[in-house]
Amino acid sequence: MFRTWIRRSVRFYGARHAVLGATLALTTAILCAALLAGHSLQEGLRRGMVARIGALRSAVFFPETTVPLARADDVQGALGALLLRGELLDADGNTCADNVQIIGIPQQPAAALNDRGRAVMPGDAGFIRFRRPSGLSVELPLGQAKAEMVRRAVRFGELEMRNEGLGIGEIRLPPDFALRPSTVPPINVFVPYDFLAEAAGLEGQANLFVSRDEALRLKLTPEDIGIILGEFSVTSDMVVKSRRVFLPRSLTKPPSSVEVWGWGLFHLADSFEAGGRESPYGFVAAISSDDFTIADDEININEWLAETLGIGVGDSLTLRWRRLAGNGILEPDSRAFRVREVIPTENAELIATGLMPTFPGMEGVDSCADWDVGLPMDEDKLNDPANEAYWKEWRTTPKAFITYAAGTNCFGTVFGDAMYIAGKDWAMQDFVQARLTPEDAGMVTFALAAEGAAAARGSTDFMGLFAGMAFVLVAAALVLASLTLSLVLETRKQEVALLAATGWPRGRILRVVVAEWLWTLAVAAAGGVALGYGLAHGLVW
Repeated sequence: MFRTWIRRSVRFYGARHAVLGATLALTTAILCAALLAGHSLQEGLRRGMVARIGALRSAVFFPETTVPLARADDVQGALGALLLRGELLDADGNTCADNVQIIGIPQQPAAALNDRGRAVMPGDAGFIRFRRPSGLSVELPLGQAKAEMVRRAVRFGELEMRNEGLGIGEIRLPPDFALRPSTVPPINVFVPYDFLAEAAGLEGQANLFVSRDEALRLKLTPEDIGIILGEFSVTSDMVVKSRRVFLPRSLTKPPSSVEVWGWGLFHLADSFEAGGRESPYGFVAAISSDDFTIADDEININEWLAETLGIGVGDSLTLRWRRLAGNGILEPDSRAFRVREVIPTENAELIATGLMPTFPGMEGVDSCADWDVGLPMDEDKLNDPANEAYWKEWRTTPKAFITYAAGTNCFGTVFGDAMYIAGKDWAMQDFVQARLTPEDAGMVTFALAAEGAAAARGSTDFMGLFAGMAFVLVAAALVLASLTLSLVLETRKQEVALLAATGWPRGRILRVVVAEWLWTLAVAAAGGVALGYGLAHGLVW
């Protein structure tokens, strides 16, 4: 009888139940859509994080240099690779995409693209193009200015282990691997390590190391990060130099307990002028040493420069150069010095051989006109016969020497404080080992798991945001539903009174009314959830 009463009542008042049910369903749909849309966005961020780093937890990257690939073998659970940025070209040589990640992985069988790479690449054959990394800042005046472009033909196969990535053993690089979180996956080109290393001239070198451990620790030696320790033939002491021209600042300020007898830097001057004569382009050495005791306004020159300019001790020499200003502009400058001493050119050459670093743009060059440095040069001066003869015989041997204080005042220390330091063997070795860190080589550490989790969470609570944005609509729908329910109950007051007059207890009347409307609420809630699910998909779409 109870069920029959409810069934007939719902049928009799069907229109009222339908109106109230539709109102409640709309309220539920709005709230569910807001919460589901926020959750789906967070889930999308989480899936993007998994696609970017997979099971990796940490990584280290050397953006400007490389270290031996074998260092990955010293750390259990680490994978070394070579990551270069370049362009992806189709079979006709047309650029499909720039800023592409070209990743060379050991034991990678063939070239392959991730999904985004496949989307922009029209066929299976194409080219990759990139610059050979130099390991030097592009703004360095004595660095190599013309980086060689490398282009290699590749044929792309299927990306193996698409769901797990590429790598050795349990260490995998996901197809959409990237060091930084991004809403758009990068275009990744995976190639065999040997193929990429040979093309870039970096055999046995790597600049990317990844691990499934929380913190990746590489064991690097000073030689690994470009620090050269050699013997100075003049004094048989140790000289510390860098393949990156300037030494890290952590090595240029040794404590008083370390016996250092000299340090300095070198600068390419535009000209040396005296008595109406000029010698273009030559190095000036700014050195600090116990044996080098001249004033800051004095200069020592070699015999070749003295003969070329026709000057001697006590004469005035004007030095002209360009220095890098804070805004990146080369500003011409000049200063007059008094000649303190004329030294044999052979002695100057000994100093150059032992103390000067290797300048990539001048290494192995036979003519001044072929210099590849980051300074605009005067072609006429580069072809000066006398200077050309000097270069063929003496190479980078400095033409003049000034104090370190005068050199830093004239040339500045934008890129570093010194190009070499020299001292006693036993003291220098311990000092370098204690002070030098991988960060001095530009190493960047990435906590992939922590950064990925933070990126997946986002800076905003999306569920709270969408629910708050939908609050007005939800409140309006609730008010409408409550008004509709009160109106329905108001029209049935006489029915309730009649049931009470026939002897029905108040509790039984309440059970009948609640049971009747619970069916409507249940159906409305289920319909609202389904509608909200569809609305959430529409919002995300």
